Amino acid sequence: MSSQSPEGMESTFLRRWTAARPEPVRFSPAWWWVWTIRFIVFGITGSSSVYFVRPFMRDSLGIEGTLIEGPWSYRIGSFVFVTPIYTVILLSIGFASGQFAFFANVARRMWCRILPGIVAKPAKKA
Repeated sequence: MSSQSPEGMESTFLRRWTAARPEPVRFSPAWWWVWTIRFIVFGITGSSSVYFVRPFMRDSLGIEGTLIEGPWSYRIGSFVFVTPIYTVILLSIGFASGQFAFFANVARRMWCRILPGIVAKPAKKA
């Protein structure tokens, strides 16, 4: 039996699960595995964010259209609603995949490009 309390064990598990991991050697089997997981997370996230936002825009806001054919209200609404939903789903699925630190950095960079520098400051490099 461990002398550590259950709360301490949870804290340790979460810290290890969300910690940044060293990048495997490029083109090694481990590297291919990590990037396969990352691409799957990006695929699920992109599809899911649009899947959840489209019905909301159609049913709640009464806006239908496409990004190519418009109307402009649909294009602007897509950007406004998909971006935060995408971030939440990316962090959730990134957490579930064990790659939270990588996807948190991706989300941080994405928001730093969208928001002014005063609002979203990039993380300092170690």
